[in-house]
Amino acid sequence: MDSIHGDINDGKFTPENKINITQMKNGEPAKVISILGGCEMVRRLDAMGIIPGADIIKKSSSAMKGPVVLEKNGKHLAIGFRMAQKIIVEPAGGIRAESDEEPA
Repeated sequence: MDSIHGDINDGKFTPENKINITQMKNGEPAKVISILGGCEMVRRLDAMGIIPGADIIKKSSSAMKGPVVLEKNGKHLAIGFRMAQKIIVEPAGGIRAESDEEPA
């Protein structure tokens, strides 16, 4: 499985037109590019179909860094905020710069 291990802020992975799921707007489609996590996290996401190359839509996220809801093939999936931070995507509309926090 194509995955990159490490932390997005450790300097080993500097995407130019990629963001993590927490930086997406609600309702925004994207393609999963890589997963910056260990084997267990990659395995859990694989079981949900969240793998490099998968098309997803961010449906919602909770305030205060709570769960993030994604849509994949018409099914809604909830993942934790930290897990979402480690899923690197390419937005369907191109790059956007946004913070990790949703407006209140």
